[in-house]
Amino acid sequence: MRPAFLECTACSKHYEVRLINVCDCGGPLFARYEWTDLGMDRLLPRNDLWRYAPLLPLEESEIRSRGEGGTPLHRLEHLGSGGRVARVKVAALYVKDEGLNPTGTFKARGMAVAVPMACALGGSNLVVPTAGNAGAALALYAATYGARSLILLAGGGSEEAAREAVAYRSYVFRTAGDISDAGRIARDLAGMTETFSLATLREPYRVEGKKTMLFEIWEALGGLPDWIVFPTGGGTGIVGMWKALHELRDLGWYDGPWPRFGVVQAEGCA
Repeated sequence: MRPAFLECTACSKHYEVRLINVCDCGGPLFARYEWTDLGMDRLLPRNDLWRYAPLLPLEESEIRSRGEGGTPLHRLEHLGSGGRVARVKVAALYVKDEGLNPTGTFKARGMAVAVPMACALGGSNLVVPTAGNAGAALALYAATYGARSLILLAGGGSEEAAREAVAYRSYVFRTAGDISDAGRIARDLAGMTETFSLATLREPYRVEGKKTMLFEIWEALGGLPDWIVFPTGGGTGIVGMWKALHELRDLGWYDGPWPRFGVVQAEGCA
């Protein structure tokens, strides 16, 4: 369902649902919904992230799934392999296999929602700064929904992801600088042309796709774990899961203890 409005996470200013990047103050925008008596029986009988379509901004008729989401949660008994195997010393340890998403990473979740929303709101030329994975995901979903895409690949970015983007008929521009430099180019391009930027936390809907990771964990476990350890770059995934916690509470679907988050980030990545 469409959000009721967009809300700035910094100053709480509200906006109508339209093609927009950030608040006037520069803060990221969240999609806010007005759910009335929405029960879990409204979830769809699907095995992808669109099971949660009633909690997402697209109408069901707009969905063109490529199998994103619905990834398995594996319980581990041991860590390591070969001669370096350690028994798990916690009550239970699970790994969610996000490598089974289209294009091989959880980046597909965000673009699966952000790209069709941009298209539905009038965007047809889309750009993203990336080290690789987000670019491959944008290219796939731009091709799926009939948009043109430009990938600004940061210096040292994944050539494999670049080849994948080209295969989906995306334009790939290799920048000389790092991801921050690529981000500045994306911002300037969006400011001077009709190109819409899907940069990290610079539009409202990649977060919406990423929040489905927590919904899936919650359903698979029948609750939530004590800890969620999450690898992050720009932070959209962790922000999305935080948003999902609040939405589960607001819907009245979960009132148990919240997990703590451990965030792992490579040095210099953001």
